[in-house]
Amino acid sequence: MSSMIAMLAFVPVMVVFAFSVQWESVSSIHSSAERLPECRMAYVGYSFLMTVFAWLLYFMYATRIPLGFLLPLGASFALAGDFYYLQFEIARHTMRSESLLGGIIFFILTQIAYAAAFLARVPLGTLIRSGAFVPAFAFFVAVFAALFAFRVWNAARPRRLMVASAVYSLALAFMVSVAVSAAIAVGGPWRLIGLGAVSFAVSDYLQGETTVHGRHPAYEFQVPWLAYLIAQALILYGFALSLL
Repeated sequence: MSSMIAMLAFVPVMVVFAFSVQWESVSSIHSSAERLPECRMAYVGYSFLMTVFAWLLYFMYATRIPLGFLLPLGASFALAGDFYYLQFEIARHTMRSESLLGGIIFFILTQIAYAAAFLARVPLGTLIRSGAFVPAFAFFVAVFAALFAFRVWNAARPRRLMVASAVYSLALAFMVSVAVSAAIAVGGPWRLIGLGAVSFAVSDYLQGETTVHGRHPAYEFQVPWLAYLIAQALILYGFALSLL
């Protein structure tokens, strides 16, 4: 079993490698608006592969684990969120041209599902008794609130988008706090999960200060996505290792 899961690590590694190669292919394009049409199909394909990877790990290792389906369900929500974040025409149409709002809603569901999956393995009471959860939660809420206030908030953007982003910051802070405190309390593969959660936060911060706020640097859809794919790889693979 351990050799099989080691082999499965090649799936996310190859996804990240393919992303890097694809990034190089658009490096000569210096506008994010021009890069997006060239990237979106490949990016949603990478997200789809990560979702398949999550369900594969579930059917191989977690079908008998209580609430084990929550992690691949969260990855599925993330795939839907990616579809909206990448601003496909049908996504823009269903959200009245504000497809980012749909992405944020699905990613709120992602963070809830991930946090619930983690807590099904390491109960909240255990994390609180370890002394790690409460300071971690206070720290991440404070940091994410400051980043939102100074780098994401934009009064000129639709109010519902800003409100949804604020709610997402809280959901993300909870998920990251659970993952990091579990890494401290339990160790082992949970360190990978905690690192992946932090990488998820880095990705979302970069998306928040660019796409959500309304800034559009050339790397708008590359740097955040690299951090995001690494986050998904670490979380999914680390969680599978924790089941062995």
